[in-house]
Amino acid sequence: MAQSRVSTALGLKAIVTKQRTFFFAHARPDEVLAAREKSGLLWLPVGPLEWHGPHLPFGVDALNAESTALACARKLGGLILPTLFCGTERERSSNMLADLELDPTAHIVGMDFPAHSLPSGYFPEEEFGLQVRGWIERAAEWRFSLLVIVNGHGAVNHNATLDRLVQAHRAGNSAIPVLAFLALVAESSGRLNIGHASADETSLMQIDHPNDVALELLPPKEIRLKSANFGIVDDLTFRGHPLSDHTLRDEDDPRLHSNAGRGQAVRAETVAYICGKVHEFLLDPTAPRANLSHTINIR
Repeated sequence: MAQSRVSTALGLKAIVTKQRTFFFAHARPDEVLAAREKSGLLWLPVGPLEWHGPHLPFGVDALNAESTALACARKLGGLILPTLFCGTERERSSNMLADLELDPTAHIVGMDFPAHSLPSGYFPEEEFGLQVRGWIERAAEWRFSLLVIVNGHGAVNHNATLDRLVQAHRAGNSAIPVLAFLALVAESSGRLNIGHASADETSLMQIDHPNDVALELLPPKEIRLKSANFGIVDDLTFRGHPLSDHTLRDEDDPRLHSNAGRGQAVRAETVAYICGKVHEFLLDPTAPRANLSHTINIR
């Protein structure tokens, strides 16, 4: 038993030692300069502290962005800036509230539904924008050649804020060009999955932070999950196509379909897409710079 604990400790130490060279905060000056010379890439994981059902941690969006950024850095090089646990949201439209079977006249911001025990940690848009802008300015001061924002949050105003910053730092009129990609791609085409706390996000947490996942806190499998009660919403409901009983679709139910294999498949698809787009941009600065809209409207 003691030998097993020692072996496990040595294994974890090896993993940590190997990973530390990807994180700016752990890098020494010589390592920062070497990374800048080798690839010139900086990665900024972004996402708010937000309600993700009773079974998942508040940091799902940022934690997913961080793990995605690490996987991208392993493929393309570069350093990962400290994960920014910050994001913004606005009040939901009356149509969306009706789709979620919530009071369409209520003022409900983001995922902060009345049935939830705690609110999310959303920031005003201007504060969120200033924090991201600060990292862009630091990246330029350090004279890196490209900053890639890996974004774990799908809110429209959150993404619009990031898109404005991307467009304000286009190659040719900025000290550093900026790209931004959502860290939850559903297909190789880049189609986004904007489901919330459902099977995909749960599966991602199962591979990254399994101790943070507690599926047993959800009702038994035979009870259908009301989105309004748990804050677990599938992609099609967000797109305006809820089921008649306003419950989570079976194929997105984390109790039925969350597993490490699914998480690894989603991560691989996402990383392949992001790395492909970054590589494309490095070859041609007029290439797409973001995938922040539901329709992949990239400029």
